[in-house]
Amino acid sequence: MDIDVTQAELEAVDVFLATGKNAEALKLMRSLFARAPENPKVLNGIMLALYLNGRYREAIKMFEEAPPEVSSTAWTLNTASINYVSLGKFVAAEQTIERALQLDPNNPEYLLNDAIAKTNLRKFDIGEQKIRRFIEAHPNDARGYQSMADLILRRPLYGTAEENFGKMVYYIEKSFQLDPVRFRGRKMLAVCYFALKKYDKWVQTLIGKWPVKESKL
Repeated sequence: MDIDVTQAELEAVDVFLATGKNAEALKLMRSLFARAPENPKVLNGIMLALYLNGRYREAIKMFEEAPPEVSSTAWTLNTASINYVSLGKFVAAEQTIERALQLDPNNPEYLLNDAIAKTNLRKFDIGEQKIRRFIEAHPNDARGYQSMADLILRRPLYGTAEENFGKMVYYIEKSFQLDPVRFRGRKMLAVCYFALKKYDKWVQTLIGKWPVKESKL
């Protein structure tokens, strides 16, 4: 069976995904997969499109049913891992992303997804190390800072409560400044301000007046 698809077709999927047209991307990927199910890039592409459409079980089913030579690329293992996390299957997520890291041990994206799996498995020290490596490689990517705030929240008290809440405020506000559109830490930030007895900031955060995007002037 011909496992080739054109670069233009794959780029069309990327355009759909980049512009938030996830349903259109999935429709196109289904047609490509029907034509080229043994192409590793196509398998990864349809799994990613399924992930972005919230169809995690279907993505994992395709991954687990694919021949090993098709499903064992680093990028496909990474995509499988994020689908496992979304299903709450953190052991499977960790095992899968560690296979990706064996193939590409310094990939920051894989390090972050491994850290997320490990945070959910309460392996906080290892998770923190990997998040720090991601932030070092991508200092302008909000996901690293939000992931660090999530880890601090889940980890048993490390230092004083004030120190922990202060660190969380730093990482959450940093993630907002870098990506206010996809910011998802408002409730967590409000809790931190309340715990720190910064009640003005607590109220402003609850009503959506804080944080605000910093001017670059």
